[in-house]
Amino acid sequence: MLRFFFGYVLVSLLLGAGLLITFFPEHPSSVAGWIGVFALAVPITLVGEFVGQLLFVRNPLSRAVDRRTRHKTFSWARVLFGLLLVVAVVATIQVALHFFGVETS
Repeated sequence: MLRFFFGYVLVSLLLGAGLLITFFPEHPSSVAGWIGVFALAVPITLVGEFVGQLLFVRNPLSRAVDRRTRHKTFSWARVLFGLLLVVAVVATIQVALHFFGVETS
């Protein structure tokens, strides 16, 4: 049990540092915020990986694009599909945040 705890702490520190680098220059301004970054780093990363798998691997459209471009090492169709998918997800999140009255800067 102690080994799991120290492993979780180590992974949380690494993933928390990654989150801080990703959102630089934004950072927590309170002790609770700093604890939250490192305590929630693993669950946030796991959710992100799960959503990425749903969008880019298990998605029927993604599979169709992959089948059509499998023989190429580089494909503009794959790049465009990924870009459009990310834009759609970000737009959906922005609309949901606006709908729920969350201010974004």
